[in-house]
Amino acid sequence: MHPANPPSPVQRAAAWLISRMNADGSLRGATSINEYYKTVFALAVVGRNLEADRMLNYIVARFLKRDGDLDGAGCAWFDQFRIYCHPWITMAALLRARFDISEPVLRFLETFFDKKTGGFYGAIEQQKQQGEQEMMTTGLVAIAMLWSGRVEIAKRNAAWMKNLWDAQPNIESNLYFVWHHRKGLVTSFPAAAAKGYVVNTKE
Repeated sequence: MHPANPPSPVQRAAAWLISRMNADGSLRGATSINEYYKTVFALAVVGRNLEADRMLNYIVARFLKRDGDLDGAGCAWFDQFRIYCHPWITMAALLRARFDISEPVLRFLETFFDKKTGGFYGAIEQQKQQGEQEMMTTGLVAIAMLWSGRVEIAKRNAAWMKNLWDAQPNIESNLYFVWHHRKGLVTSFPAAAAKGYVVNTKE
C-alpha cells in the first residue's frame, strides 16, 4: 500500500542530498564550492532548515573569506563567472536570517556593480577593464539585491535588462546577452566564442 501522503519529488531529492551530508555540513565526495552553492539554496527553499544551517556553517568555515568573497579553488569555471556562486549563497543565508553571512557577501558583490550601466561585471578582469557584463550573472545578483532590500541597485539592474532587450537587433533569430560598459550590446565576437555571447532563439 502507498502511504496516504507520499513525499514529493522535491522532498525525496532533498532527502537524498541530506543522505550525502556529513555531520559538519559538508558533502561526501565534494571537492569545491561548485557542489555547495546551489545545494544550500535548495535545502533552504524546501524548508530543510537544520541541514541548510549546517551547510551554511560549513560554507562559512571552508569557503567564505573575510571580505565576503569565496574560495573557488577546484571549481574549473570560477574565474570566468566570478560572482555567480555568491548570490545563491546570499539568498540561502537571507532565507535563514543569517545576515552575518549575507551582508559581507552582498558588500563584496556591490564592488562589481557598474553604476553607469546598472549591470554587474561577472569576472575580475572585466571589472578592472570596465568591460563586459552578462545577463546570467547580472540577473541573479539583481534578485539577491532585491531580496536584501537594496532596491535602488535592483532598479538599476532592471534598467540594464531593458536596455539590453531594447538593443536586440533581431530577437526572432538571436538573443545577445552581453553588454559592454562603453560599447553597449556586444554583437561582434569570434565564432568560437559565440556560446558566451548569443543564444540562437530558433534553436
